[in-house]
Amino acid sequence: MDASAFCFACRCPCCWLIISLARHPWHLCLARFLAGSAGGGSFTVIPLYITEIAENRLRSTLGTFLGLGTMLGFLLINVLSYYFSFAAVARVMCALPLLFVACFLRNPETPQFLVMHNAAKAQAALSYYRGIDSNAKPDVEVQQELNRLCEPPALEAREAAKSSRVSCAEFLQPKARKAFLIGSLMVLINQLSGLLPLQNYISSIFSQAGSGLSARVSTIIVCFIQLLGTYATTHFVENAGRKTLLICSTAGICLGELALSAYYYLTAQGYDTSSCSWVPIAALSFVVFTASGGAMSIIYVVMAEICPPRIRSMAVRIHISCIFILGMTILKVNIASNLYLYLGNFILQTFPLASAAFGIAGTIFAFAVFSFVLTILVIIFVPETKGKTIEEIQASL
Repeated sequence: MDASAFCFACRCPCCWLIISLARHPWHLCLARFLAGSAGGGSFTVIPLYITEIAENRLRSTLGTFLGLGTMLGFLLINVLSYYFSFAAVARVMCALPLLFVACFLRNPETPQFLVMHNAAKAQAALSYYRGIDSNAKPDVEVQQELNRLCEPPALEAREAAKSSRVSCAEFLQPKARKAFLIGSLMVLINQLSGLLPLQNYISSIFSQAGSGLSARVSTIIVCFIQLLGTYATTHFVENAGRKTLLICSTAGICLGELALSAYYYLTAQGYDTSSCSWVPIAALSFVVFTASGGAMSIIYVVMAEICPPRIRSMAVRIHISCIFILGMTILKVNIASNLYLYLGNFILQTFPLASAAFGIAGTIFAFAVFSFVLTILVIIFVPETKGKTIEEIQASL
């Protein structure tokens, strides 16, 4: 798994270097292809990697760092692009993946992987990830955790996951099927909440609300709100629990979108809403904040935790692929002018077509209804995984 993360990270500087030197559209197509493969691979590998190296008490907190890093990256690149040209930004961004590679090279493989090959190396890796000197006297907790990893059921499950390809029949096993469906629910939470299209119409929403802010400044503000929401999640996820945060997130998205939809509906009906022109900005900010606290961060933790080891890698890959495909479908992109940004995306212009047919109020209301339904589904079907080992989570399915 370390090797996979390393390979994905190595593609990022190549992507940014190509962008900085690009002279033709196909250069940007190639850069976007490399960026997509690196980003998609990272979103697949990182949750699995964190699940395997983290202590139970820190697993969910560390899992939210994927979302935190993503939001920090969005904010950083939007701030840099406000002051510098895209070529200059690309040259600056080349340094970050190279720094990651330099720091990551010294990390050992995960203990779960090494325990199938060499118990001594597994113990050394476990000590390393727990911050204990491997040359010192063996720590009791580390030894207990290593013994748990070496228990026949856990070892057999990992050996089976490694031994052969996953078949469709294995996804139909009761626990695997339930885990896969819960992961699919996480995909729907991430996409059907409507956050992605709303984010891409930030400048329109801000301008219609009478804001004099430019599109770039509006985007920076929203990215900062996202960063705050995700950062807050890192503090509450262990105490509140994954399920509670997901419920609060989807319910908050629903309320914010209802307010936004009501404003646009009343405006379209001819009511004087000038005294409430602040509502779209406040509602959108609330949606972004609550989404960052669950729908955009916790879902990756749940995906990795809930799936049995045998199908975990394949299931997470399928779910991440579905997130990207749904995102491309829901988001309106002008293919002719933005092909270099979304290479190979057969994009349905769903959001603007829906807005034309039902009005923006009706479209946002539909997203609110989806968020409400998803909240109910989370309450009914998603188990709480707070404080549980991976084995206990699997046993509870």
